Formats: sequence, C-alpha cells, structure tokens
Amino acid sequence: MQLSTNNQAAAYQDMFSTAFRYLQTRADKGTKPNVEASIASRFGRTHTAAQKAITKSGLPTIPAHIKAALPAQGIQDHTINRLLLMSSSEHHLSVVPMAFFVERPSAQAESVVGRPLPGLS
Repeated sequence: MQLSTNNQAAAYQDMFSTAFRYLQTRADKGTKPNVEASIASRFGRTHTAAQKAITKSGLPTIPAHIKAALPAQGIQDHTINRLLLMSSSEHHLSVVPMAFFVERPSAQAESVVGRPLPGLS
C-alpha cells in the first residue's frame, strides 16, 4: 500500500533497517545513545507523517497499540529453530533482533470515523 506520492511506508522500512543494523553491532561496539535517539526521533517523524497520510486517504482503519522488544542479544526460540532446521532452511538468522506485538485497544473493531469495519465487529 502506498500511503502517498512520496510513499511514507518506505520510510518505516528504512528506519527499521537502520535499527536492525545497529542492533546487530551493538553487542560488539556498545550502545550509542546518539544513534538510539536518532532512530527514536525518526520513528516519531515517520509515524506522524504516515498517520496523517492514512487519515487523509479515508481508508478504513483499526486503532491498535504496538509494543516492540529489541533486546541486545536478540530473541531466540528453540521451537522456531527446530522448524527451520527440519525445513532445510539455509538462509535464516540464528536470533531475531526485534519483535512487535500488535493488539487492538478494545474488543470492538472500529475505524477512525467510528464506523464498524465490515467483517471485524
């Protein structure tokens, strides 16, 4: 989905790519508060612009809360690793650098304008 002519969705991808690269080297090079502040600032700008574009588009939406986990050592799940090995996966990371949990704030799926979304109420 393209959010606008300058494609704000691509800005999320660039920002998370930067965060991913930083997290990969953080254990060896140590924390860099300036880089972390820069990523947080970029998220704020990107998110504000994207929310405005989504609102302007008039598309049906569902409000949600997003929680992120970005531990220094990454996230490893042995069950997932077993599945990857059993499927002969050759190109995967041993740990995932970040995870996101998305949840609706209420049981009722409503759009920003207050109308229930089709099939989600």
